[in-house]
Amino acid sequence: MPLLYVAVVFACGICLLALMAMILGTGRFPPATTFARRQGSVRRGIMYAFGTGMTPWEKESARRHLPTYFAGVTYHLGIFAALLLLALRVLGIMPPFPVAPGLAYISASGAICGVGLLVKRIVSSRLRGISVPDDYLANLLVDAFLLCA
Repeated sequence: MPLLYVAVVFACGICLLALMAMILGTGRFPPATTFARRQGSVRRGIMYAFGTGMTPWEKESARRHLPTYFAGVTYHLGIFAALLLLALRVLGIMPPFPVAPGLAYISASGAICGVGLLVKRIVSSRLRGISVPDDYLANLLVDAFLLCA
């Protein structure tokens, strides 16, 4: 069995255990108090929050920082491309010529944007003030993953 396959299965197992611990741990806290009254459809609210609500014309913070917004979009596209490449490799599927280099290019672009976002977080006193060590570590680990893709 290839080492990559074993490592991915092992990492997935650790992630599932951590997720289960978090889910079980949440039950120890009382239910959150909501202060806003329910308005309209919950389904439409969720669709808005994960769709249109994330666009620059709906989100003031994105509209005011467009380069950072697009760097974040590229970063996440790179993550999805790298995960797809990893899944294909683990499954033993060799993507055709234009697909593999294309996914690698998207992953590399995501890595560049991720490093840029990390530098911005380090340099900006405002971002540094709201950051915790986990933010830096997570960014470094994902950037390393993207560079390995």
